[in-house]
Amino acid sequence: MLSLSECRKILGKKFEHCTDQQIKQIRNWLYQIVGLETKGNTKNQNNSEDETSSNIHTRKHGRAS
Repeated sequence: MLSLSECRKILGKKFEHCTDQQIKQIRNWLYQIVGLETKGNTKNQNNSEDETSSNIHTRKHGRAS
């Protein structure tokens, strides 16, 4: 997890008026977004693998007929 000082550097001058608590809330919110995005990508990868497997399976049977 990023430190508050690292977060302040990344956020820049636009957020220099924010309190430590506000910076913590922003940091937590961003980590939640990243977590959701990561879960979404993992789910999409699993769905793609399932579709690929079923497409390969279908083609294999189609040729054998």
